[in-house]
Amino acid sequence: MIQCILLFNSGSACLRQLLQSTQVWVSLAILTAAALATIDGSAQYANAHDGHGAVTYEVSEPLTEPYDKVHLRLLITDEADEPIAARFTLSVDGKPFVPSQVGDNGLRFMSVHEGKGNRFVATYARGNGPVVVPLPKGLRGTVTAAHGFEYVSSSESFEIGNGSVDCHVRLRRWSKLANEGWQAADEHVHYDRTDRRFDADWLKMLEADGLAHAHFLVLKGGNVPDIWARQYAFGSAGEAGNAKQFIRSGEEYRDSSQGHINLLGLKEVIQPISTGGLVKSNTFNYPPLFDVFRAAHQQGAIGGPAHGGALAKSSTALLDTVLGEVDFFEIANSHLYKTDVWYLLLNCGFILPPVAGTDLPNFGYRDPWQPLFGEVRTYVQMGSESGFEAWQAALKSGKVFVTSGPLLHFTINDLPVGSVVRLPKGGGPIDVVAELQSPRVLESLELVCMGQPVRVTATPSTNDGITCLSLNHRLNITESCWLAVRGTGGPKIAIEQGLSIDQHEIAHSGIIQVLVDNQPIRSTADTASLRTRLVEQQEFYRAQGRFESPDDRRRFIELFETAITKLEN
Repeated sequence: MIQCILLFNSGSACLRQLLQSTQVWVSLAILTAAALATIDGSAQYANAHDGHGAVTYEVSEPLTEPYDKVHLRLLITDEADEPIAARFTLSVDGKPFVPSQVGDNGLRFMSVHEGKGNRFVATYARGNGPVVVPLPKGLRGTVTAAHGFEYVSSSESFEIGNGSVDCHVRLRRWSKLANEGWQAADEHVHYDRTDRRFDADWLKMLEADGLAHAHFLVLKGGNVPDIWARQYAFGSAGEAGNAKQFIRSGEEYRDSSQGHINLLGLKEVIQPISTGGLVKSNTFNYPPLFDVFRAAHQQGAIGGPAHGGALAKSSTALLDTVLGEVDFFEIANSHLYKTDVWYLLLNCGFILPPVAGTDLPNFGYRDPWQPLFGEVRTYVQMGSESGFEAWQAALKSGKVFVTSGPLLHFTINDLPVGSVVRLPKGGGPIDVVAELQSPRVLESLELVCMGQPVRVTATPSTNDGITCLSLNHRLNITESCWLAVRGTGGPKIAIEQGLSIDQHEIAHSGIIQVLVDNQPIRSTADTASLRTRLVEQQEFYRAQGRFESPDDRRRFIELFETAITKLEN
């Protein structure tokens, strides 16, 4: 059954109630579309300040005058007292308070994952003046405002009286990453974006959460039975952007055995989107993800394994990388941090940049300081360039780090992340400089060489409320290797409580290669381990893979033969 997506005015309680019933999604969408089409022959929507929504989200209709007698007038500014877009969180008398509406200088967004029963409301200031927020009865309120990771989140308290109360929150920028050409992206978002007239709201939320880029990925099954996170177009027709924020449509293609992959910058959807029984219409482990990657590349898109190569019975992330069809490796989501498969590939000489994204609307739990979009994100150094093509080129160059809070700086011999340091035969010393910084507590900063921590102690310091761990270390290198830095911060409380897991803030740089006598990076032991895993996976698909025909099975098995031969040679 084709899943119809409804855009609706969230101010209608009747429509909201109907939408919550999965049995009427299709009929409600058809009836509503027909009713709207009677106006001048086409669907009519108001501007982006009006309510709208779909299966995965709801933007509430803004509060209008006359306002409730008791309300807050919230102004959020930067250090120069200029209004700034930001996420804000409220409490009243020590208890969390989520308003049902906010004024039209704000935005109330509800993230919805029907399958997991997860709903999270984020409220935003648009950055164009005070936001009116109705208040409940109480004595005292507190508001916390945040603007991504490069500003210090700030809280202010206010007394609740019998009328309007003003509150001004100032945010201080502590990081100069933007001045150095770094731009942040959430490369893994699943929200329905079915009408370009509402792109202004998506772009505003990205701005408020300190992001420059977001990739909205269509997928099938898991949340609702068929396609969800629908996009109104792909390629340039599906792009949204302004001077600072950009959105691009993509796809998460999934197979129950092979795993999940993210395809960024597609010009059209690659069918069938889900295989291996994730949806009833396709139970076979075919086509191989190798073919899907190749089809994406033919469109000028890029792709890589999602979720650290997890969520699969026998992930083909190793196979697809050895065969040369992988452009990046996702190592973190809001609920996950997994580097072992990526490290193995790096140790065998397969150089891939790391990426990270939230996987929203999955796991929408946030502390007040955290952004909703880009709670874990990918920073790419683009200089003065902008747009998807420039982002793609910078990512491929390896000028990248991922983080869920702390910010990283890393050089070897004054060369930045993504570089290649060349040493003569016999090797020699290298000088490593690294910093991990955050307005919050930091727990560790490690130098990593070929996946193993180097025994060196980070030096702590604090300046103007910013905590820093730093490394300044000379290391002797005798054979070709890769190095990176990784760090951890404090616990992500809301996510830990919501999912009952241990999840701390993390940061991980891309790598710097150190080549001795121009010899490639290649660990003999890890290459043997990789070969063993490929053989084991080949046997899995020979014995347990589900294929429609013997020819499909034979071709799949032959891909492993090709990869094993390539690895041996």
